[in-house]
Amino acid sequence: MKEGKKPIILLTEDELSLQEVIMDCLLSVGFEVLCARSYDEAIMYLGQAHSISFLWLDHYLIDEKTGLDILSYVRASDKWSNLSVFVVSNTFNPEVKAEYLNLGIHQHYDKAASRLDLIVNDLQKLVFSPVI
Repeated sequence: MKEGKKPIILLTEDELSLQEVIMDCLLSVGFEVLCARSYDEAIMYLGQAHSISFLWLDHYLIDEKTGLDILSYVRASDKWSNLSVFVVSNTFNPEVKAEYLNLGIHQHYDKAASRLDLIVNDLQKLVFSPVI
């Protein structure tokens, strides 16, 4: 990452109040944040952005598509296929979790059982740690 340039996170979360809390937390530790609540919004940002450091995915979104649909798009893309991904969601079964893992997510968190500060701390370690 270039010196002085903030890493950009694409945050997909359908619950607006929760999206705002997550965004504030990410901004406070030095990230730029693009927010999407639907598949179409996320795909729009992926099409327009020159650089995204990380994808934060919720499973259920405000439209009929899910975080899994976004991840499938990302993995099929030449530009974004290696993008690191955290899935942070309350609702999905073991089969759906296995689909995410098969598509190469970095980590999965149960929203209800995970503290936001610890998820963000894991994200900081991943994004800001130098590659050896």
